[in-house]
Amino acid sequence: MGGKVFAQGLYALDCGSIFVDKGNVLTSGVDVGKKIEVPVFAFLIKSEEENLLFNTGIDPNDHAFLTPLGKGIEINEENLVLNRLRDVGLSSDAD
Repeated sequence: MGGKVFAQGLYALDCGSIFVDKGNVLTSGVDVGKKIEVPVFAFLIKSEEENLLFNTGIDPNDHAFLTPLGKGIEINEENLVLNRLRDVGLSSDAD
């Protein structure tokens, strides 16, 4: 390993929130109808050689996925994962 620095940082990127029905999504029948906020994060491990991105957030236009969860969305343009990556000095191949 020769003293080489592998990880430069671990980032939790705030990608907004969704609001779900607790009893239908998290607690299986307990507190049905109670809406709770669930934060959405992407996680980035940044290194000299490569970057690893985990859990890339939620596309606010993915209504087929979000509707059964109770679809209350607080995701704006700045919360999109590509914008959060720019905040830490990275860009995608699409940029």
